[in-house]
Amino acid sequence: MIVDSMTLREIHRELHDDLRNLGGTLENRRARFRSAVLKSSRYPVRRRYECTSLGRKNRFYAMFTACRRSEHSDPTIEFYCIFDRPEGLFCALLDAGGRNTFVFPPHFFARYRERVVGGSGISGPDMIHHFISRLWGISLAILPDGDTSYTTWDEVFKAEKVDVMGACPDGIMFGERTEDVYLLKTIVTRDMLFEDQLDDYEDLYDHYYDMIYRVYPEKVADFIIDLEPDYYRPREDSDRTVRDENDG
Repeated sequence: MIVDSMTLREIHRELHDDLRNLGGTLENRRARFRSAVLKSSRYPVRRRYECTSLGRKNRFYAMFTACRRSEHSDPTIEFYCIFDRPEGLFCALLDAGGRNTFVFPPHFFARYRERVVGGSGISGPDMIHHFISRLWGISLAILPDGDTSYTTWDEVFKAEKVDVMGACPDGIMFGERTEDVYLLKTIVTRDMLFEDQLDDYEDLYDHYYDMIYRVYPEKVADFIIDLEPDYYRPREDSDRTVRDENDG
């Protein structure tokens, strides 16, 4: 269980180690998602399910995605956890395959509300769910650190800490990587960038688009890219982007 005294590194280990304890709960959600995909006539299909681990009682959210009907039994599953600390609500998004963790602190979501969503009165947890529901991928670039330059990824991962810039559907994120924990501290829109950041921005989004079209079928990739100009501002009474399939 996550407690206030834990460091981000300790939270990273706690959550990755605890994924194996989802067991039958995850299988139940998998069966429910399979049924939803088989009944759907529109793709991609995304559903969010709440899963509480046995023993440690961490509350995970599993985001299931099927890009086509044939993926009903083999969907992509992403896990994230929302946890409360004295500073406010945090979100930890887990890259289970690479054992990386992307941490979004309260400051990130304050700026997301202010700069992207436009000051909506939507609740903190629903704001986080909304952000994650739109996150189909992250493209990251390593920012130079003074006189330090990195020519290979081995050099990057050997460095104690590096600054990063990331592209996502809703803007450009800035933060830092320490080993396999990425702390994304803030998010800005394109018009907030400095002139000397625009080239990095263009390169980053070129990589982001390439990644989306490499990972997803063309029609699904088109759908994801179209989310950017079609972004809507969520309200307290609006439908959620992703259906919440929690029990009860």
